[in-house]
Amino acid sequence: MAISFDQLGYRWTVRDGFPPMGSTEASDPDFVSAIRGSHPRLARLTDHELASWIVARLNYLTSGALCVSEETYSHDTNEFGYKLKITDHNKKSLAHGAVVIHAERTYFASVNVAVDDFLAIVVELLTEYPDDLNACSVRVQEPETRKYRQYGWDGYSLYN
Repeated sequence: MAISFDQLGYRWTVRDGFPPMGSTEASDPDFVSAIRGSHPRLARLTDHELASWIVARLNYLTSGALCVSEETYSHDTNEFGYKLKITDHNKKSLAHGAVVIHAERTYFASVNVAVDDFLAIVVELLTEYPDDLNACSVRVQEPETRKYRQYGWDGYSLYN
């Protein structure tokens, strides 16, 4: 289910999913480096805590609609993601991409349609108020071990 909200002069749509066809991964700076460079507290988070923070931050931005209950993902790829799309006030698509969280890394891939730097806009969206989080729990079942790893925020601390 797609969730929409207005922020930074754009109409944002968020839903579960992976990068669109033809997208390229952000590399200079990469997504995680751009987020860490935006706020000293975020720079100190482990990779897993940062991924948990991203989930909790997206849940806040969607007014808790992203994670209504505990979400569980089980894919052969050992990852999950959230598609992001921005449109203008005329509903014209400007850019779309996805934040993808894997056991070993978090990355952002996008197709810039009519914006210069979609990565910078996504980083600004996430880091504008870095302490505004909403409790959320996402579990990913690892295909090899069938064990779970958890992401999100329990209202007191990030899952690590």
